[in-house]
Formats: sequence, C-alpha cells, structure tokens
Amino acid sequence: MKSSTLELFWVEKIKLTQNTINLTRNLIDEQLDFPNDVARLSIRKALQRMQINDQKFATYLPFAIRFGNLFPLPKVSQIEIEQELTMIRDLFQAPALPPKLSDIIVRSADEIEFGDCNPSLENIFKPWKQAIGHQESHVEKISEEDSYKYRYFSWKGIYIIPAAINMVAMENHFLLKDGILKFLNDPNFPK
Repeated sequence: MKSSTLELFWVEKIKLTQNTINLTRNLIDEQLDFPNDVARLSIRKALQRMQINDQKFATYLPFAIRFGNLFPLPKVSQIEIEQELTMIRDLFQAPALPPKLSDIIVRSADEIEFGDCNPSLENIFKPWKQAIGHQESHVEKISEEDSYKYRYFSWKGIYIIPAAINMVAMENHFLLKDGILKFLNDPNFPK
C-alpha cells in the first residue's frame, strides 16, 4: 500500500473481518438464526448487514476517488482527522477492539479465510471477501497525500478516506458487539 495511514486502518478492518468470520464460521443454522424471530436481529442478519456495509463501501469508494481527482480539495490537518475519528467513535459508541485481534495474521483481502465453514454461510462470506478485495484494489493505489484530500460521501457524513475505512469497520464492529457477541453470550443460545 502506498499510504501507511491507510494501511493502518485497512489492516485493522481486515483483522476485524477475519475475527468475525472465525467466531461464526462453525455455527449451525439454529445458532445463526437465534432468536427465531423475523423482527429481531440474529447472527445471520448481523453478518448480512456487515457484508452489505462492505459492498456499499466497495461501490461508492471508486466514485469518491474519481471525484477527488476531478475536484481536488485541500488536505485536512491532523486535528481535523482526529475530530472525524472521534465523531465516528461517538456515532457507534465503539468499545475497544477485541483483545485477540493482534493475534490474527491477515494483511490483505486475499488472506481472509473461511474454508470449512457452515455451507449456509458461504453465500455471505464469499461476496463479503470479494467486496473487501474490490475496496482494497482501490485503497492500495491511493497515495499518503491523496488519502488526506479525497472525501467519501455517505448518509452519515463526509469523511477523508482513512476515516471512511474506520467508519465501515466501526459500523461492523458495532454489529459484532451488539449482535453476534450478545447472542453468543446469551444463556438461551442453542448449544
């Protein structure tokens, strides 16, 4: 990757994705769909939302880069970057990242592994990995300087690219914490 700042946020996002896959890959359908209530979030629905978040980011990121090339904006300051990251943290009330994240050895989308998973999860994991690979193909071309100029536009706000990567990761982390981990720790969770 050309930008060390982007690489930092990118690797964290990739590790968080692999951590989520590792936690859920061997769950049976009964566990994935717990609680069996159409109106409530389940582990499967949380995984589908995470996949959709990354697919949306993969779709709109190239537009943000093209827009940045056509209409160059001034580079943001370190203070503005910290403000954006704080806004994102406050938006998702993000807790600390999982403690075992540093043990996961993944640095790119190609290294995301979901083999030997529940077959019903392949239709979530495979397109999710492809979406992350598509994002990565664009992110790795952005220079350090451009990473502070390009803006990503979403309904949640306008962010520089490192903060946008962090926003998608925090949104998925929120789903991990309030969806998947909540159910895995539920005493009524099927064994």
